[in-house]
Amino acid sequence: MKIDNSVIRKVIGVLIAPWLYIVVWTVPALEHSELQKWVVINTFFAYVVFLAFAGISHLVLKKLNATNMWSYCAVMFVVAVTLDIALSLWLLSGYTSSYYSQTLVVEYGSITAAGYMLLLKDALINGIISSGVMAIFWFVSIFKQSSKVINA
Repeated sequence: MKIDNSVIRKVIGVLIAPWLYIVVWTVPALEHSELQKWVVINTFFAYVVFLAFAGISHLVLKKLNATNMWSYCAVMFVVAVTLDIALSLWLLSGYTSSYYSQTLVVEYGSITAAGYMLLLKDALINGIISSGVMAIFWFVSIFKQSSKVINA
């Protein structure tokens, strides 16, 4: 039984790419007494988030028939930002009052203007990080080095 090289590269990409999430999410907990537990939790959720976002991105990329890195990153950015905003709005809908990052996000059951700005900022940061994760996946799994010699 022969395993295709592209399948091996995609599996390696899926294993390596979420480590950017793990590093970014673990940096704030470096001085925490339960750092090991946070690393385990962040690792689990990094793979869940990557597989969900990449799965949706794959469907869009397949529809667009896109294979270059910029399309992978752009689609992942849009998917991550959209899902982050939708999930944040849904999660905040049940609160009567909520503070996050020293900002009043929900007041009297309604999301504040500062809350929307904070959610948007966090979603954009998540989109940028997710694009970086997808770039790592693309380099490991999709990138094909040209064997041509240029200007020799």
